[in-house]
Amino acid sequence: MERYAKIISASSEEAYNSIISSTLTILKRYETSAYLSYVNEGYQRAKQTFNITWGWPPNDSLYVKPDILTNGDVSYKISK
Repeated sequence: MERYAKIISASSEEAYNSIISSTLTILKRYETSAYLSYVNEGYQRAKQTFNITWGWPPNDSLYVKPDILTNGDVSYKISK
């Protein structure tokens, strides 16, 4: 989390690029691929446990986009 604060509060573009570069170096050193593999295995097991074929509905070939947007669209609540 402290890396996020450093990135957000970077004093210049050069400082920002330096922080990003060092952060990526740290992530590579800690074997992010092993971590992502671990997380993905858990995700796949959870999908299998709950009999979920698609984790993201729009990827499902049978998905039909709803007519009404419900994620943050409050325009239907505004009386005119």
